[in-house]
Amino acid sequence: EPLGRPYLTTPVLRIVRARVVWLLVLAVSALLTVQVLGIFEATLEQVVTLALFIPLLTGTAGNTGSQAATTVTRALAMGEVRKR
Repeated sequence: EPLGRPYLTTPVLRIVRARVVWLLVLAVSALLTVQVLGIFEATLEQVVTLALFIPLLTGTAGNTGSQAATTVTRALAMGEVRKR
């Protein structure tokens, strides 16, 4: 859903409200992936602790990078970023 105003002047809470649903969906997906890895715990006995964090870390990093890249690209396309 578009914010309806320039990104850089939009209050943080409004931005959070616009994106929180999808971020929660992605977080739940990451948790389900961790659960599936837990099923194979016997196989991953030696490194189970590290293996459980892999999808969480990659998911978080990917989501953060995608959000940042998208918002900056949009701001550039809309002419909201200017020289100071």
